[in-house]
Amino acid sequence: MNELNYLNIYKQKYKGKKVKNPKGGLTAAGRKYFKRKEGANLKPGVKGKADTPAKKRRKGSFLTRFYTNPRGPMKDKKGNPTRLALAARAWGESAPSTRQQAQKLAAKGRRMLDRYEASKKVKKFVAFATMMQKDYGGGAGTVATTTDAGSPGYHTPTFGRARAGGLKKPKKRKAENADFKFTY
Repeated sequence: MNELNYLNIYKQKYKGKKVKNPKGGLTAAGRKYFKRKEGANLKPGVKGKADTPAKKRRKGSFLTRFYTNPRGPMKDKKGNPTRLALAARAWGESAPSTRQQAQKLAAKGRRMLDRYEASKKVKKFVAFATMMQKDYGGGAGTVATTTDAGSPGYHTPTFGRARAGGLKKPKKRKAENADFKFTY
């Protein structure tokens, strides 16, 4: 009975086209079928290098979800890869044949998600630095200040240019700079 169900997957069609790709994943017709049937907005897998934050997030999420705790075997009784293993091929990875290989794919997915999170932090920092340059006139530097007489002091970043008339006064913005206190 299980073999008949396995064969029916490949025979399933939508408007005369196969729904599931025999090499792994869904065909374009399959994605349209599930969008119409279930409302799912499915996209094809990310093949090749995940070089953008969106690709890192999608591929990392897929690998982590599917291969951290795989639901089923990687090979069938005849030694052929199952649909679970073939799904990795649709995302540009080799099909795992053992649970250890599946765990390696899951770890790779977690690393991708970590790199995605790191890229989000960098993006926020760049936005903050750009805002500070606009408000304080560019030219980031470091000034040594002291808290008490005789203390070694600490370094405080400054965002301003020294001019004959002194530092450029910051522009007032809504409440964005309320948490930041700067001295002149």
